[in-house]
Amino acid sequence: MPRDKILTLLPTLPYFMSVVEHGMSFTKAASDMNITQGAVSQRIKQLEDELGLSLFLRHPRRLTLTKEGQLLYDIASSRLGMLRREIGHIDQIHDYGILTVHCSPSFGGMWLTPRLESFYEQCPEISLHLRCRNDLIDMETEDIDIAVLYCTKAYTGTDSIILLDEWLLPVCSPEYARRKRLHELGRAALKNCLFLHDNIVWHNSQLFSEWEYWAKESGMGDIRMDNSYSFDRMELTIAAAKNGLGIALGRKNLVQADIQANALVTPFDHMVKAKQSYMAIFRKENALSPRIRLFLDWLTNQAARARESMPWDNRGQTTINSKI
Repeated sequence: MPRDKILTLLPTLPYFMSVVEHGMSFTKAASDMNITQGAVSQRIKQLEDELGLSLFLRHPRRLTLTKEGQLLYDIASSRLGMLRREIGHIDQIHDYGILTVHCSPSFGGMWLTPRLESFYEQCPEISLHLRCRNDLIDMETEDIDIAVLYCTKAYTGTDSIILLDEWLLPVCSPEYARRKRLHELGRAALKNCLFLHDNIVWHNSQLFSEWEYWAKESGMGDIRMDNSYSFDRMELTIAAAKNGLGIALGRKNLVQADIQANALVTPFDHMVKAKQSYMAIFRKENALSPRIRLFLDWLTNQAARARESMPWDNRGQTTINSKI
């Protein structure tokens, strides 16, 4: 096809793509593109006239693609996807613009967000978009520059930096510890406690995974958890503990501020190293992107400061290193 003809097709192609991507609906495509349905129909007819063929089969109550229409959509969507990726690579050479970071709601709310002011002060030209959710992500297809995950290994085809190891320890409010006499009675008091736990620790984790792991590695043995409340975010679990509802299994990096403020206490001297660490994960091809490097450097610096600033560390506690 001559170059000039291709250029005449380009202005009308997005209307065709929008109709297909909105379930063969001219109405939805018009709404999405903020024009009238008639204007969409006119652009589609113009494209069909330029090509000299029909792109849609018009049935009484629905549209379907012709063989030629399906072929055009497949080719166009593939090429546009490639174009978006290449433009994204070009855009990555700058040390300004948008940076998209994914993490769990718990890590984002309890550890990352309180520290973001210093990143803004260092890099005000970078617009940070923080996306927090608990489900699995796909670094190949999703528009994510960096993912901070609580995991044991990085995804295939990615690079990673271990930011922080994690430690597990039971925590509760000072009032709850007094009421249940946890300091005096120790393990025996657990049978009278309401267990609070995060039920989405990692993908496909079992309901009491962290509590059971802590009990085994700390030497506490089996503990019955018939009495329990579960939450899908660690910050909700900790909020319940701070309000005196029960005893939660805290992660040291996420609860240290509450322990320093005496909003939480640690009634047992058993702290267990978790299997997971917090890892910053990014695509190999983006490793030298200035925006990504700036955020990673800031992130590793913040992690180092967090480790150094913990006044209550492993010394003076019965710490059990997990066999992993």
